[in-house]
Amino acid sequence: MVAPLARELATDGTGVLEPFQTADSIAGQVAELVRALRTEGEGRSVVVGSSWGAMLAVLTAQRHPELFDRLVLVGSAPFDRRGGERTTATRRARMSDAQRAEFDDLLRACSGPDPARAGAAFARSGDLLLAIDHLDPVVDRLEGVTHQLGLFRSVWGEVEARRDSGTLLDPDACLPCPVVVLHGDHDPHPLAGVVDPLQPLCPELTVHVLDGCGHLPWLERRARERFLTVLRTALAP
Repeated sequence: MVAPLARELATDGTGVLEPFQTADSIAGQVAELVRALRTEGEGRSVVVGSSWGAMLAVLTAQRHPELFDRLVLVGSAPFDRRGGERTTATRRARMSDAQRAEFDDLLRACSGPDPARAGAAFARSGDLLLAIDHLDPVVDRLEGVTHQLGLFRSVWGEVEARRDSGTLLDPDACLPCPVVVLHGDHDPHPLAGVVDPLQPLCPELTVHVLDGCGHLPWLERRARERFLTVLRTALAP
């Protein structure tokens, strides 16, 4: 999903690592990211995370702050229960009746007994949300590797359970590195659900709201260049 952004940043002459997570738990994915940073990184790394990747970067930085020079969170999903509820409500409010009916059918298929049908429904639901989450996307389907519905269910189920119980973030683990939040004003994930939980944990938190921009800014036709300018500034030494 972030491959186009990684390729764009690589053209700046900066080394870019795009780790893949394959573990089926939060702890497992944190361990994978730590291993990648220790193996491929040189000292502290500047880590850019998008959506769930932004959340994973924060959870990893709470446990291993020595590995992080800076954190850049792009279109992060919310860290609190209310933010999750608002994301769902916003998406459904944006859907037409036909889109809402199709999305509900896809959700049922994702939970069905046929693995092939469930996988196809999961892929289609991502493409449908692409149109809902953005204003003017340059693509009509997401670039990515094979969809892994089972992995998504396991990890995101754990995220939601811990988010609902208020135990997703460690309230005693501050983030000593600078944290930059880049968030589109059309992103269905509410900015407050990202910033409010992080504020007490981040001595140095900077927020940039991107006008006319959805969930994945590098896919927005009108906001892409503006986003890249802000991002490159955030990444500059």
